[in-house]
Amino acid sequence: MQRIVMSSFLIAVLIVTAASAQPTLDSLWPNADGLRFTHDCTYQEFLMNESTAGTAWLQFDGYAMTPGGQAQILKGGQPPLPDMAKAPYPGLLGQVWRARPDLRMKIAAMYGDAAKDESELWYSSFLSTGLFLKSADGIGMWHEYWNDTGWIYLKGDILPGASFVVQLLSELSPDFYLHGTVDDVAATITTSAGTFANAVKVAYRLEYGVEEMRDEEGNPQGKMSSEMRGYVFYVPDVGPVAMLQEFYLFATMDCGDRPCPPEWVPWIDKPLELQTLSLSQVALPTQTRTWGEIKALYR
Repeated sequence: MQRIVMSSFLIAVLIVTAASAQPTLDSLWPNADGLRFTHDCTYQEFLMNESTAGTAWLQFDGYAMTPGGQAQILKGGQPPLPDMAKAPYPGLLGQVWRARPDLRMKIAAMYGDAAKDESELWYSSFLSTGLFLKSADGIGMWHEYWNDTGWIYLKGDILPGASFVVQLLSELSPDFYLHGTVDDVAATITTSAGTFANAVKVAYRLEYGVEEMRDEEGNPQGKMSSEMRGYVFYVPDVGPVAMLQEFYLFATMDCGDRPCPPEWVPWIDKPLELQTLSLSQVALPTQTRTWGEIKALYR
């Protein structure tokens, strides 16, 4: 009987230990003001065979009020990308502008001329600049161009298989959906900043809806849909350490009884471009000093 009691006790300890080791949503993305993340970044566009590489950064820099509550301002920068990757709008809106040419006139009418200096544009959707929102049950972004959530990174339970689906940009089109799934909670990921254990891998898939394609004379050619797919690794008390993002221009295709245009066929469910980010140094808060403090260092 004593052995049975002891075994039950050990099982209880193991359960408590496992529960305590479960990563919390709060720990997966530290967000102290001034905290700066530096990543090695790469971009490759396969149609024209263009690529670039360099350093990207994200930094929490102050606060702003939104209808969704107090948000943090997340700024960033990255190397210039090839012209094919550029859009006159930042973040998710720029991705939609590129993926859905049929909506460009509507985007311009709703949001105006949003072109910014290239150094202010951020091209990734999975890690992006903007207004960062963090609460007890979710982490996301508040988009400055509409009074609604612009992105969700983490939501609900951090358990293998946990998932969420969020509709985005509903005032622009009814068929934009973001899917997020927790693929792993005990992954090991290596970057130039080191090897990190107990990483949480979250996979994302962003649906851009269905577009009817027409030729130069306006004749219907078929219907196609675009998607963004990829993942982010989050490490407790470190933050996002690695990202992969792929853009599929022809994720699905339906040409009815007619053969699809031959220029489409090679790209059916194949990525048109690939972006990566990999943490190059562990995030540290930047320090702000007054002029008097700086002079005092040299006395």
